[in-house]
Amino acid sequence: MSDGPGSPRDGSPRRVLAAQAALVVLLTLAVHARSLHGEFVSDDNAGVRDNPRVASLAPENVRAIFHSFDDSNYVPIKVLSLAVDRQLWGPAPTGYHATNVVLHAACALLVYAILLRLGLGPLAACLVALLWAVHPLQVESVAWISERKNVLSGLFFFAAFRVYLAYAERPRAGTYVAFLMLYVLALLSKMNTMVLPAICLCYELLLRRRRLDRRLALATALPLLLAIGVGWINLHGNAIHGQSWHGGSPVVTWLSSTIVFFRYLRRVLVPIGLEPLYAVPLYGSPFDAPVLAALLGLLALAGATVWTIRRRPRAAFWLLWFGITLAPMLNLLVPFPSLMNDRYLYLPLLGILALGAELLTDLPSPSARRAAAATAAIAVVACSWLSMRQIAIWSDTISLWAASARGRPLYGGDPVYHRPDYDARVAVVTSALAGQPHSSALHNNLGELYYESGRLPEALTELENAHRLAPDDPVILLNLGRIYVVLGRTEEAETVLARATALRPYEFMNYLYRARAHLFGDHDVAKARAALDAGLRVRTDAAPALRREREALAQLEGLGRGAPASN
Repeated sequence: MSDGPGSPRDGSPRRVLAAQAALVVLLTLAVHARSLHGEFVSDDNAGVRDNPRVASLAPENVRAIFHSFDDSNYVPIKVLSLAVDRQLWGPAPTGYHATNVVLHAACALLVYAILLRLGLGPLAACLVALLWAVHPLQVESVAWISERKNVLSGLFFFAAFRVYLAYAERPRAGTYVAFLMLYVLALLSKMNTMVLPAICLCYELLLRRRRLDRRLALATALPLLLAIGVGWINLHGNAIHGQSWHGGSPVVTWLSSTIVFFRYLRRVLVPIGLEPLYAVPLYGSPFDAPVLAALLGLLALAGATVWTIRRRPRAAFWLLWFGITLAPMLNLLVPFPSLMNDRYLYLPLLGILALGAELLTDLPSPSARRAAAATAAIAVVACSWLSMRQIAIWSDTISLWAASARGRPLYGGDPVYHRPDYDARVAVVTSALAGQPHSSALHNNLGELYYESGRLPEALTELENAHRLAPDDPVILLNLGRIYVVLGRTEEAETVLARATALRPYEFMNYLYRARAHLFGDHDVAKARAALDAGLRVRTDAAPALRREREALAQLEGLGRGAPASN
């Protein structure tokens, strides 16, 4: 075990620590340098390239940055950093990418320093910091310019925690003020950093074995009040976060998030098959098999955490780090549009990696510890290679779109980031189909592209091919039902859409096209409205669109038209 929370385990000389720190920084820079060639993708176009608030550091513009939201988030420090980049590097994306890479390298260095301070041996601390820095899950945060808020908030989060560790060892007013300032900067870069007081409290109670006295309560209460204030600003007048629970219900959101928790764990341990956008199925019952398995797994994990708190507090600290930093990203208190993204693991990833190091460095056999270190070194090499491949996905718009299009069926309305031009998309899918002619996902996606361009006979052929290959895929059923509605084959549309609804009862689009099938098939306005109302129950944020749809459908029915409104 360690000599205490403030010292590394083997008293290595400073030159060894300096060499390891340099290795952490240099490998981080080397792996992520490939992102310097990346273009603006997705939200970068509106949020960075064309954002007027990024264009100037004039006093009135800086004031505007602090009085406005960035899309749906109050992150003025992030926007201010982008404006600084514009002045330093100009409008090209390279400078923004360079800053992201440097910020991530600085975070990795802080991670190394924190691990040493918490008593992990230098070799273990170095390997954990390297794994954290080059893990493929971190690519989205670094290679996507718009995720500047992740690397920037991470820098302030880790720096604030490192300063708090110094304050805990030797309380001084100046150190505490520095901690608060860094914490506020973290909050103003990304709101999920609000959990830092809980991390500090876990450190005090578990690693320093302190009781919760008045001084400790006050030391953690003030940053908590700051977090509440910034949180209120984030939610007040926010157009997206908190607007709608997934599936129209907090229960559906929470139950679905239990599965997301274990999907994250799998990607931490086996970081392959990563996507820029994940499709997360929604569940409404704790007795659905995936949910029940996840709930039992969480119960077992909670029991293991209680056991480690009593027997192995250092391991418990890192378990709690993972859970506490991940909690804001699981839609538990405030729903936000996405249930799962790689970038949500930027802070939590450290908890799992450090937990593994804590367990492995305490192996009784020196040969077992050497084998564990060698395995970790191999993992660093493998993760570096996987990350460089993952960075290529984020290099341009078509590569980003192709990462989803090659892997899973997409449906109309899927928020796939700023789809590239039609011919390029068709070329991607047809090329992939040449090597995978029996891929239902590729046939579906080609059919969707044909549908978008009005090539309905070809779209129908591809979608029916996809359906034959995967008859119970809910996305393919939805797409097939949609084209059946457009072609006037409304009985077939209702059949496949009913099956899609049974498989995914919380998918809003199923109800939308069932409503159209009812109206243009049997001209039953009541059934059409009932379907739209059912859709409203699972997507409350779609109320304006559904009301317009109801009015349009009623007007079309009243005019006796037989063709649905276009999507």
